[in-house]
Amino acid sequence: MDIESAEYIYRVGDKVGANRKFTLYRSVQLETGRECMLQIAADSKSNGALDRLAFLLKQLRSQADSAEADFEALRERPDQRLNYHFGFPELVESFRGPEAQGRRRINIMAFSHTDRIREMVPLSNIVKKDRQRVDLQSSVWILGKFMKVVAFAHEHGVEVGRLAMSNLLILPDEHLVTIFDWSRAKMHPIGEVPRDTTREELSALARSIIGVLSGNSARRHIPLDTHEEATHEAYTDFLFQLAGGRWADAHAAHSEFYKLVDGLWPSGFHPFVTLPLDDSEV
Repeated sequence: MDIESAEYIYRVGDKVGANRKFTLYRSVQLETGRECMLQIAADSKSNGALDRLAFLLKQLRSQADSAEADFEALRERPDQRLNYHFGFPELVESFRGPEAQGRRRINIMAFSHTDRIREMVPLSNIVKKDRQRVDLQSSVWILGKFMKVVAFAHEHGVEVGRLAMSNLLILPDEHLVTIFDWSRAKMHPIGEVPRDTTREELSALARSIIGVLSGNSARRHIPLDTHEEATHEAYTDFLFQLAGGRWADAHAAHSEFYKLVDGLWPSGFHPFVTLPLDDSEV
């Protein structure tokens, strides 16, 4: 099936998700060949939810562009970028479908950092589908980059709303991350996310990272995959503190995180590494 906007035609592919408010499909923008995600409201009553999401994604992009422009005067190298816009979907288009589709709202989304949507991996797939777990150093860049996205959102008064493993996508080889579904996000009117909410969102993020490490927050256990036991303990202790709600400021937590890991491991690119999952540790 093809769906046409004022500018493009989208060929609708496989259904990849649904809830009470919308259904999500893979799609291709025929004129460009770009892979996209097509989100269509479940019914006309749900149009408002997709309208709000479209507005939110536009606002996030506007703030990301503004931060990037401000950073130009401060960067030390011409290729330095903040790349906040990598952390959330790009809203390609938002429009009403045809009468035959009940004039339902349609949002077309893509990723700014890749057209290879199928290569984006939810953290949940690593454990549940591939039966693997990431090693500690791989989890460092995963957590660090997701904390950066959460801190950016909170700075602009946006509560992310969903930080489960299934909603945290990575492009492993390029070390890129995206929080995909922002439909539960809230824009706080005073431009400030409540401290209790910040605390819970950081905790939820930490629990997801502990999950992809095949750890257990309740038992405060993460499998040992390094001979550097002290390094392991220092890092996992931070994770458990984050999961336990120690921080109520995402920027402060992000800063403290990098102070810690910069002293534990040498700087530089660490390739994405997974290890066989020991089911007894799940």
